[in-house]
Amino acid sequence: MALPGRRVLVADDSITVRKLVEHVLEARGVEVLSAPSGTEAIERIERERPDLVISDVVMPDKSGYDICTYVRKHPELSSTPVLLISGVVNAAVREHAARVHSDDVIGKPFSASELGSKVDHLLGLAATAPGRLPPRKASPSPAPAPVPVTATTLKGWVAEVGAMSGVELVVVVDRDGLLVEASGPAAATANEAVAAGLAACCAEASRGIGDVVQRGVLEGVILEYERGILLARYLSDAAILGVLLRDPAYLGKVRYLLKRARFEVDAS
Repeated sequence: MALPGRRVLVADDSITVRKLVEHVLEARGVEVLSAPSGTEAIERIERERPDLVISDVVMPDKSGYDICTYVRKHPELSSTPVLLISGVVNAAVREHAARVHSDDVIGKPFSASELGSKVDHLLGLAATAPGRLPPRKASPSPAPAPVPVTATTLKGWVAEVGAMSGVELVVVVDRDGLLVEASGPAAATANEAVAAGLAACCAEASRGIGDVVQRGVLEGVILEYERGILLARYLSDAAILGVLLRDPAYLGKVRYLLKRARFEVDAS
């Protein structure tokens, strides 16, 4: 289905995803606008008025949910279709997408045909009415704030992040190097040696550096290796979280999820 003259904005902090979307849409004659962050996406939406917005759910600054909320509250753009992209598509993601009134959600990784079908459908919907679709009805009650992650959901959080396609391993260890939780493709081989190494890494990195640069206590480290990135972060005085990434593009997503999480962990 050719859709010449249409303008689509794609917002994702991964250049790989942006290039894939551009390739699929440009083959359909669609003009593609690109934004590497939520803030830039909102600026371009306001300035260039796209016919469709495609946005990743998790970005370091503003999320895809934030972008969708902005569009829905805009007096002139509220009927613009919004397609959200998510590394994990579960009940919680679909519920949140429904609360902000997105038109659809697509999971990563996605095929060119799947993306093309959804875009054809959404732009086809927009083309059926004179102008844009009628504005959606307001929610009967304010959308509830996202529930912070607590100790009771730590295991679920680890499992969810471990299921992301760009993540190799997620582990939680105590200060003595004992493995508490593990998830991801490499979880089956995660052992006490991995846990002990992570604990030793954080302990070594924390000695003296914060005092020298006068930046306080170390909260975490990011280590770039030949075949991946390791993000290590203290969850509490007793526990350390380690996330091994095979795709560097997921670093911003994991840091964003950590920033929103509120762990209360006692791994002693």
